This record gives sequence, C-alpha cells and structure tokens, in this order.
Amino acid sequence: MTVPEELGKIQINDDVIATIASLAAVEVEGIVSISGGSTLAEVWGGKGLKKGVAVTTDQATSQTVIDLEVNIEYGVDVYKAAHQLQRAVKNAIEAMTGLRVKTVNVRISGIVLGNQPPRNAPARTPQSSTRD
Repeated sequence: MTVPEELGKIQINDDVIATIASLAAVEVEGIVSISGGSTLAEVWGGKGLKKGVAVTTDQATSQTVIDLEVNIEYGVDVYKAAHQLQRAVKNAIEAMTGLRVKTVNVRISGIVLGNQPPRNAPARTPQSSTRD
C-alpha cells in the first residue's frame, strides 16, 4: 500500500498489515489461534504470522480488505467473538496505519476444546496413598 505525501511516498507492505491483524486477532477473547497454527506464542515469536490472513488493498481507493481464518474456543458465542474480532482488527489496522479498512471477513475454521475433560469421561477422584 502506497500513500502519496508531500514529502514522498509512504509504503506499507501487506505483510505488515497481516501482522497487525494477527496480533489483534489473538487478543480477542475466544479466539484461540489463526488458522494454520498461529498461537499467541507463535505470533509474538514472529512465526506463522501470514498463515490464515489475507490482505487485499485497492490502490485506487486506498481501501483494504482483510480475510481471516481462525480457530475458536468451544463454548464461546461464535457470532459475538467473530464480531469482536472484526472490530479489533479494523480498529488496530486503521489506528496503526491510517488506512481505511473496507471489510474484515472472518471464517471460523475450527473449534478447539479447552482444558475440560470430554463430557462422557468419568470424573477422577484422587486416591489415598496411605496403607493399613
């Protein structure tokens, strides 16, 4: 993305926009990862930032379209989390780059179970280790 200025052009690579989107996405409650394996640790480590994020910029209008594929936590209100994700990504990109985000398309690729045991698994109780 190139923005003409009085002093010259300012160019923002689509990879930078994708990184901003990835960082904003994994901070949203209920979003476990970017599809393709980008967990929060991988994002902060710089690995897999472009996986699951596509950026399309219209040079004529300076508008950007973001396509995200994410994995969501089981039990979360999917619509609410996706809507929060759209807002977070749009706000982060616009605040950091000055670009206008036209749309943020979200595709839920998977649901990830938390640390809870499966429903049909019997609950385990600790057994005493004392002997008579």
